[in-house]
Amino acid sequence: MYDFDKGIEASFPFGRKNLIEFNIAIHQLLLFFVTMKRTLSNLILSLFAFAFFTLFSCESDENKSGRLEDNPVFKSEMDIEYARNFKVEYFEDYKKVTVLESFRGASKPEEYYLVDKEIDLPTLPADAKIIRTPISEIVVSSTSHLPMLELIGEAESLVGFPTLDLISSRVFRDRIDAGTIRDVGRESGFNKESLIDLQPELVVGFTLGTNLDTYSDINRVGIPVVFNAEYLEETPLGRAEWIKFMAVFYNKEAQADAVFAEIKNRYNDLLEKAKAIENKPTTLSGMMYGDTWYAPGGQSWASKFFVDAGVDYFWQNTETTGSLELSFESVLDIAEKAEFWVGVANVSTLTELKNSNARYALFAPFEQGNVWTYNKRMGAKGGNDYLEMGYARPDLILSDLVKIFHPQLLPDYETYFFQQLSE
Repeated sequence: MYDFDKGIEASFPFGRKNLIEFNIAIHQLLLFFVTMKRTLSNLILSLFAFAFFTLFSCESDENKSGRLEDNPVFKSEMDIEYARNFKVEYFEDYKKVTVLESFRGASKPEEYYLVDKEIDLPTLPADAKIIRTPISEIVVSSTSHLPMLELIGEAESLVGFPTLDLISSRVFRDRIDAGTIRDVGRESGFNKESLIDLQPELVVGFTLGTNLDTYSDINRVGIPVVFNAEYLEETPLGRAEWIKFMAVFYNKEAQADAVFAEIKNRYNDLLEKAKAIENKPTTLSGMMYGDTWYAPGGQSWASKFFVDAGVDYFWQNTETTGSLELSFESVLDIAEKAEFWVGVANVSTLTELKNSNARYALFAPFEQGNVWTYNKRMGAKGGNDYLEMGYARPDLILSDLVKIFHPQLLPDYETYFFQQLSE
């Protein structure tokens, strides 16, 4: 079973050396046939040689144009099972990655052409966005991108991030303390001068469509930008599968496939356990910000977790993919007698929750002390690991929710992200 703490080491059994040795053996075999003057006709012998060399020969170091047969790029084509917002296509000497919607309402897909550093550039469209792979230095723009690097064993490739205090992972915090990850901006955007000085091979951007000019400026100074839009996925496994998107820039499709398969299997095992529950408890979620109660919409990532955990979430049948904006009165009218209240952001105690809004005490879960928050794992500088690792590890979130709603199903499990509020 895959060890998520140690990561996956790249291991491909067929390298250039093996193929060259194989070609030498073929040459020797053909020489043997010629020397022994077998009865094979010259035509058959020629066809034999042609077939073997066509299928198995490896290009010489001098000839770098065209597909490298020993390159894992062409041995690890991926199937995308759950993600709906990106695709990867494999061609003779390049890969094409398409992000169908880089932000909600984007007018057209974003296309990226990935060409291995070991070969010459093939003929591509004049406006092609070209990235040479595998990359070795990267800057990402969201904490949700970080665990993807960590899980495929590429944490050391991160050289910059905007607002370092947001990072929770111990692996990355150690590198920050060692000075190997540079702060390259603010939470609201990048410092272009810092990026130009750093010169990463790739910037992975996050956008809501409002900061496109910044990314265009970064592109214009010769630093490639790709958009990671995993936040638009509407299912937990769909969002987690974007690890494959990140892996393709490192030629680590095989590693990403193995990691995601483990996550998927764990998730689906828990899903089957929760499906067997006949009496589903009810839950409330979200809280007030100003005069509005924000709660997960029925088609959102968060709402899907509740359904998969075998619980009756009051707004699970709504059509909203983002957050619902509700009045306090409407929430109280529907969910006053809920059995659980899960997801109250960074509140640490029931007293703190009540002090933020006295009316919270009107809900049954508050009275019964059955309120849960996702701030159990906080980073050294205040980052929240639920908002970092959680998107890549939905199996951990589902484990927590199954433990909360159906503790008998996981008697020995201790929640990872969630904790119950005390007085």
